[in-house]
Amino acid sequence: MAKKLDVESLSDFNPAHYLYDHEEIKAYIQAVKEEGDPAAISEALSTIFLALGVDVRQIRDAQGKLLEHPETLRSIHTEEGFNHIVTFMNKLVDVVGDNEEHPLASLLDLVSDVVSSYESVHHKI
Repeated sequence: MAKKLDVESLSDFNPAHYLYDHEEIKAYIQAVKEEGDPAAISEALSTIFLALGVDVRQIRDAQGKLLEHPETLRSIHTEEGFNHIVTFMNKLVDVVGDNEEHPLASLLDLVSDVVSSYESVHHKI
């Protein structure tokens, strides 16, 4: 006979407790991004901020922009999508600056990689 599990005795799982470095954060956001749910992406960003010890108020405008344009962290397929992610990236740059130790630096790296990939194909110099 199977033992009944007391669900209320379980502690809440918080992915923020398992996001220790850039690679783990990148894998986490990629997995959530593949779901394609804007609310899940927004929640994932909040989780990442929590894991990094960031005051979410610092980038509330950028997160709001993400909810308005969920394609921001998906693959870019249009110039409009490109413009939205560049706006998001610029807001992150305003917060992070040149501080490579800033808690949002790894997210900025990830967003910059998405922009760079699109630019290398569509905005050749």
